[in-house]
Amino acid sequence: MTEERDTPKREGKMIVIGVATGEKIFAGAIVARNAAGYALAAADAAGLVVVGRAEKTVDNTAGENGDIQIEVEQCEYLYDAAGMTAADAGKDCFIVDDSTVALAQGNNAVYAGVIKEVVSATEVWVQMGADYVAGPWTGDVTINNGATAIGAKKVTAGKVALADGKVLIGGADGAAAAQTLSGDATVTNGGVIAIGAKKVLAAMVALAQGKLFIGGADGAAAAQTLTGDVTVSEAGVTAIGAAKVLLSMLHDTAKKHILSVPIEDLAAGVDIATRAVLEVPAGLVATITEARIIMQGAAAGVDDANTCVIALLRDTDAIVSKTYNTANGMPAENASGALGALSVANKVMAAGTKLHFTVTNGATANPPAMVLQVEYTLAAA
Repeated sequence: MTEERDTPKREGKMIVIGVATGEKIFAGAIVARNAAGYALAAADAAGLVVVGRAEKTVDNTAGENGDIQIEVEQCEYLYDAAGMTAADAGKDCFIVDDSTVALAQGNNAVYAGVIKEVVSATEVWVQMGADYVAGPWTGDVTINNGATAIGAKKVTAGKVALADGKVLIGGADGAAAAQTLSGDATVTNGGVIAIGAKKVLAAMVALAQGKLFIGGADGAAAAQTLTGDVTVSEAGVTAIGAAKVLLSMLHDTAKKHILSVPIEDLAAGVDIATRAVLEVPAGLVATITEARIIMQGAAAGVDDANTCVIALLRDTDAIVSKTYNTANGMPAENASGALGALSVANKVMAAGTKLHFTVTNGATANPPAMVLQVEYTLAAA
């Protein structure tokens, strides 16, 4: 303060204190006692204890400690503040300067008193004086002659400042330090511990001779001995048992067969009425998956009036047929072409059925030598 202030008050008791050397205290100011016991204008300074409000202005700027005395009243006073709400009534407040208090502690946490009433966001009635500061203080922290003590089990998780994913680990000095788990295992901020990839070494796992871990329905591994089609030795060597691999076990690509049938260079207008090229063995079913021709020369004389028709049959049932004409010419030399979509019903051939092909040429149609290539799979009947 730089001038006297008419601070509103509520009646209390009066005490008299010697003023510290060099101090001028204005009437209405908040008065504090220093460590030596002398009065001075309250401030956020180390070692000060608030005792009340100054009754009159006193000036000891030229005097020594105690040369002048000041009357200080201990009661409730209306002082400046900031950001106060009705909910702050009953809370402790702390010194900002000799006419202002705040809920937040300053650097030196000089206690002002208890907020008795919130007049506005910027004015509060504060009850102050030695009787009110003395305590006892209860709750998470107690104070005994200025020494604070945190009570047993008072520090809960929500009161600990700890960075995301960190854990507190005791150090050699006996104090906890925030650390991030590393190495074989890590932990999330949800408390989930995860073993890192490739961190579990063989030597860490207890497992009987010849056994291996297999996951169970409960999601936990269990030690088992392989039986059935494949066995494994303790050296990790697997062995497929005799007669264990059935046709049904093979992948489709392993079941696929390719039949290549050479077709001679026919003279113009000459046909192949029917020619058998495959019979399905007993106990099996063949499924034709694709048919194509691969040209070994250039076709001549094929047009709309003189077509070349190549057909693939299951006995007498057509599997696929392709007609070559003016718009749909035969492939060029060394090129290939599919015969088209296969009959869903007729492409499946039971045991004993035969695969035939026919070539039907118009009068001038003269296809070259070619290869009929048929892809098919085999399965058990």
